[in-house]
Amino acid sequence: MRQATALALAVMWLPIVGLDAQPAVFEVDSTLDAADANPGDGLCADASGACTLRAAVMEANAFLGADEIRVPAGTYIGADTGLPAIVEEARIVGAGPGQTVLDGLSITAVDVRVEEQPCPDSDAGPLLEVSGITLSNRSIGAGESPYDCPAVRPTTIVRDSEAQGAGCSFAWCEFINSKIRNSPGAGIGGVFASIVLRGSEVSGSAGFGITMQPWVYASGVGLYDSVIKQNVRGGIALTAGPVLVEDSEVADNGGIGVATGENEVTVRRSVIRGNRGGGIAVSDWPAIVRVEDSAIVGNSGAAGITNYNVITGGTTVVNSTVSGNTGSAVGGIWARWAAIESSTIVNNEGTVAGGLYLDNYLPSIHIEDTILSGNRGRAPDCGSSTADVQVSGSRNIIGDDTGCSFAGQVGVLVGNGTEPVDALLGPLHDMHGATPYHPPLPGSPAVDAIPIADCAAGPPFATDQRGVLRPRGPGCDIGAVEITACENGLDDDGDGSPDYPADPGCRSATSTKESPQCSDGRDNDGDGKVDWDGGPSGAAPDIECDASPWRDREVSRGGCGLGAELVGLGVILNRLRKNAVRRAPSLDRSRSGGARAGDWVCRPAAMVPQDGCKAAWARP
Repeated sequence: MRQATALALAVMWLPIVGLDAQPAVFEVDSTLDAADANPGDGLCADASGACTLRAAVMEANAFLGADEIRVPAGTYIGADTGLPAIVEEARIVGAGPGQTVLDGLSITAVDVRVEEQPCPDSDAGPLLEVSGITLSNRSIGAGESPYDCPAVRPTTIVRDSEAQGAGCSFAWCEFINSKIRNSPGAGIGGVFASIVLRGSEVSGSAGFGITMQPWVYASGVGLYDSVIKQNVRGGIALTAGPVLVEDSEVADNGGIGVATGENEVTVRRSVIRGNRGGGIAVSDWPAIVRVEDSAIVGNSGAAGITNYNVITGGTTVVNSTVSGNTGSAVGGIWARWAAIESSTIVNNEGTVAGGLYLDNYLPSIHIEDTILSGNRGRAPDCGSSTADVQVSGSRNIIGDDTGCSFAGQVGVLVGNGTEPVDALLGPLHDMHGATPYHPPLPGSPAVDAIPIADCAAGPPFATDQRGVLRPRGPGCDIGAVEITACENGLDDDGDGSPDYPADPGCRSATSTKESPQCSDGRDNDGDGKVDWDGGPSGAAPDIECDASPWRDREVSRGGCGLGAELVGLGVILNRLRKNAVRRAPSLDRSRSGGARAGDWVCRPAAMVPQDGCKAAWARP
């Protein structure tokens, strides 16, 4: 009898354990805000039997597992207290931004303590994922932990959503394809947290876009393909913790663009522009600023980059443009130690120094392959707080060395106050898809000024700020960008339209060559397809033009051409190609057929690139 009773109890217990352990799905069917009638009974139902969002959260909190709450389209109006804090892993899935609207309903996840789990081995708490939601007049985020184990943190993931503000405390908060707009305070505010944005936007906040207090264990901000713009007090402000900005934009904020008290600021392939408190600043030690393949342009109120209040650390600028920044003292870069390579620092202005100012008892700078010219200030291009500045490097263009002493081997050209050097750069190009830059104009001393032996192999920087391969001519260009045929001011292909966007043979300013055969409106190879865009007749685009990079050198009408075609003889070549069955590819050095002496001419049967035709065969 005792065994039977025990067995019966065990059988009764099993379903209960299974219910607690299995994730549940709750389908919200009411836009009203009412509490669950009996939390923990597994039924999302208020007193009237409706499943409200509040009732669903209460039920999800009562069960273990990654519960899912599905919220259909509609406007859900809540009490001022917001939703109950989410204490278990949960996903809240809406119908999409602008469709599922939570008005006055904050969503918060709080930390929980993992019993008997030591802090050093614990790096994650409950997960809250929110997708397809718009929050109006309320915020979303992770709440404050009442526990003493700071390494146990909740994770909040916001995906494909919109909100008016977000809080993130003791948490990892990740925003994916989401928008935080018009917050009455900070767009995203946090304490002791890590915040990551992917494909997201924080804009229009009355405070900072992102602001956070320090935490010794984990604190920092990561931006990936995101935008922080038009926030009243500034873009990103941390009292401590690293900041990483990749493929993103921090722009037009009322204060500084990116600021942190200590640690590192790293900017890659991004734009920091138009901020009214300066571009980037760190104010404590050890602090390191590194800018790569980026543009720091048009900031005001302080320098484009400021990193001088630190005893240790330094500033590195690589393959980047620092331009048009205006500060009360320094315009471009204000640092103690700096390393600047393959960059362009022009058109900055400050009362003390325009381009670069070194502020230290023994300042030093390594500058290489860089344009430092055309800045305005008492020391226009370079100044220092002491006469003992140590300068090293080579192959630079220094417009005016007043304020800094550049040894002869440091510059290709070094000017002075009487005879400054003009680098002959064009205005700032701000094309869609590329970080802003100044292209060298025809005749610029920067073009091909670096010997091919020093740059042919590529290292240390095989590409320029925009990703264009170096070199593009007999040498590499000094500065952040390598000039291309589609921005050199010349009509390279003789079609009467020089450069992008006038020449349809140029996809963009970074196209490496103008392409006559892919922009002449003709079906040159007789395949029924025209140009890279179908041409003016609206034909089908030729995949040989559309799917491959531009060829890396121009080809005359009698030389090797796209698809081994001769311009104007497309039909004839098509017939010859059909008749040349199983003929081995061949290559002739010819002085006939309209070709100039010494030109390579591809026979119609030569359908694969070989030898001398290889460079010309690269399809546009």
